[in-house]
Amino acid sequence: MYITYYLGQHIHNDTSCPVIGDTQLRHTADIPSPYNRIFKFGLFNVMQSKCLVDTFYENSNLAISAPTGSGKTVLLELSIIRALLNSGTDSKIIYMAPTKSLCSERAKDWEKKFKPFGIECKEYTGDTQNSTIASIRKTAIIVTTPEKWDSMTRRWVDHRKLMSLIKLILIDEVHILNEKRGAVLETCVSRMKTVNNQIRYIAVSATVPNLNDISTWLNAKPIAFSEEYRPVRLDRFVYGYPQKEDNIFLFDRKLDWKLVYDQMIHSNDKPVLIVINKAL
Repeated sequence: MYITYYLGQHIHNDTSCPVIGDTQLRHTADIPSPYNRIFKFGLFNVMQSKCLVDTFYENSNLAISAPTGSGKTVLLELSIIRALLNSGTDSKIIYMAPTKSLCSERAKDWEKKFKPFGIECKEYTGDTQNSTIASIRKTAIIVTTPEKWDSMTRRWVDHRKLMSLIKLILIDEVHILNEKRGAVLETCVSRMKTVNNQIRYIAVSATVPNLNDISTWLNAKPIAFSEEYRPVRLDRFVYGYPQKEDNIFLFDRKLDWKLVYDQMIHSNDKPVLIVINKAL
């Protein structure tokens, strides 16, 4: 084992760690105690190991695109731990996700992980009754939706001290910027940039097509991982059917049968989930 010093901190480089491709996997022991106990595994995966320096040892804004199930939540947890170590437990960390269900899932998970260290994590969504300034002051990790955060912070210009405690904003499913609700998220980020220019931003998504645009908006470093980082292999098949009929309804009916035929070819007698673009 040897040690690399990086920006005043040290990274254990264990030559016994597995090397996958050109990436040496990193130990969770690299994370200072007691926060390394948050991770219930010994090694970060390839994607997480590649991002360890950017998320934990540096403080730059990041826009990360990685496949579903590749371990993006761990990257958010690494950035949370960095904020807590550097700014203390009085600092505030904001996590924004587009749906209440995702917020609820994340809040329950992080409350369980961080509560043993005396760090409060609470959910503030449309269903939350107590979302006063007093309750926010007691919470270190705030899990919320863009709409709720927008309504909560519209008059927070009078609470400069509280706003100055916000050190990190995590944006999950950042691809909603392309949807109608993206305007609310954009408003939230713009407001936070105005009242506190010392906040670090980390945005993650599995399906963001315009990563460079988002990184420019956040003044962030773009990091993209291809489908090969998926934990489960995904095969894609694209079929095109020319419209020969003059009647669009007959053509539409023909496509219905084509869909049945195509799913029979690839289903291998297993259940099939059909997703239809809502814009169609």
